[in-house]
Amino acid sequence: VDVSLLYEGGDEFPLRIKGVSDDGEAAFTFAVNTKDQSAEIKIDAKSNDGTAYTVKGSIKVSPNNEPLNVQKPEGALSLIEVMGTIYEAYNQSMTGQYDSQLYDEGQSYTPTPLFEGVLNGFEL
Repeated sequence: VDVSLLYEGGDEFPLRIKGVSDDGEAAFTFAVNTKDQSAEIKIDAKSNDGTAYTVKGSIKVSPNNEPLNVQKPEGALSLIEVMGTIYEAYNQSMTGQYDSQLYDEGQSYTPTPLFEGVLNGFEL
């Protein structure tokens, strides 16, 4: 494991944590820019063990004083609904019964279209 500050001068201070093994390597970089007060997270990973995967991703956050207009997409589920669906599917796969604490007695449960492919073969 390597922890390093990749500072090359200027206003950005990137801190990197990198791990290397015989199977692959992964790096997580968190950079803060003191001039524009932004922050960026980068993830890079790749395998060397024959599974042939490469993962790259980044997200940058910067201050903004503009109002946001966020609208729920049609048919979107809340996080609680998604977590309940996952929990219920797991519970049923382990016990064959639904959790009466989540659902009223006798209420049938049908997965949302989001999980129908994942739950193929389970009778909910």
